[in-house]
Amino acid sequence: MSTEYHIRFRDLIEIKGDNTVSVIGCGSIGSYVAKNLVKLGVTYLDMYDMDNVAEENIGTQDYNHSDIGEFKALALARSLNKMKRGLVIRPHIKRITSDSKLDSEVVFSCVDSMSARRDVFNVVNRSISTRFLIDVRMAIGILHIIVIPNTPIEMRNYDDFYLFDDRVALQEPCTNKATGYCAMVGAGLAISYYVDALKSNINKLYAKSFTLGV
Repeated sequence: MSTEYHIRFRDLIEIKGDNTVSVIGCGSIGSYVAKNLVKLGVTYLDMYDMDNVAEENIGTQDYNHSDIGEFKALALARSLNKMKRGLVIRPHIKRITSDSKLDSEVVFSCVDSMSARRDVFNVVNRSISTRFLIDVRMAIGILHIIVIPNTPIEMRNYDDFYLFDDRVALQEPCTNKATGYCAMVGAGLAISYYVDALKSNINKLYAKSFTLGV
């Protein structure tokens, strides 16, 4: 990790050269999570999303007008590669299903449905490489972050208490789902828990909810 890039926080954390992270979903939360991971020093990053950038994404996600029509994972990879040299960013134009395989040390679940979270859970639950799953959820002014060590008991707790059917999940109209500032705050908080997890400060399931505004 370059001293010049990371001198302001080198006493906080050192990202090892072989640290690998997967970001599942490159939307409101995922796009900002990916950017913050690169700024933190992560070199190996896999990003999964099969959607295209649309005009309505510009206000809430880390994309520009020139990205409209392009696959999110590709547009985000291009942007991140401009930030510094030596990155190994692999954009995947597909969604994670229960049959997928991940071998990253940490997986960020930044998806927007319970069924998609269930698929990510099933993949991580089989992985022998993944140490932590970080589930980030957002509605207008509300953030939920769940950090799950990939151990049988903690994954079972996550399954029992935090995964449920989409039919009983909170349904918000499309005009009341996300803001850019909430996404950026959520991504920043998720990265702070990532740092704690790597420093071995989290050894059991940790869940926290935040309300923004008054």
